[in-house]
Amino acid sequence: MSFSDLAEQTMLASVLENTFIGLVTSTPTDTSPGIEVSAAEYARQPWSASYTQGNPTTATNMGTVEFPQAVTNWGQVTHAVLFTAATGGVFIAYMELRDPNNIAMLLPKVVTSGDILRFQAGAITFELE
Repeated sequence: MSFSDLAEQTMLASVLENTFIGLVTSTPTDTSPGIEVSAAEYARQPWSASYTQGNPTTATNMGTVEFPQAVTNWGQVTHAVLFTAATGGVFIAYMELRDPNNIAMLLPKVVTSGDILRFQAGAITFELE
């Protein structure tokens, strides 16, 4: 079965609405989000997306997504993960991190004490093909 681009956009928007971005230090799978950062100062962040129809249909952050300043070392962050809640919730999607200054460049990013991980608008994109 194939869906139209409009149907894909509608499905993506309904699934991703009111979700929170988390960070993990291991590679997620379709059944596991990986190991989420567990520092006391760390918190998942809400986001809002704009959607583009096509192949693939995409959801891209409209505004800056900024995580709290690291007080401790978070380790090597490899992926952004979407959850349905700020804590707990259901894992629904993941993507490899990209350099916020050059979104064509994959990271991982080692987050150490004093760092602030910030993604400008357009730097986070989830795709549905």
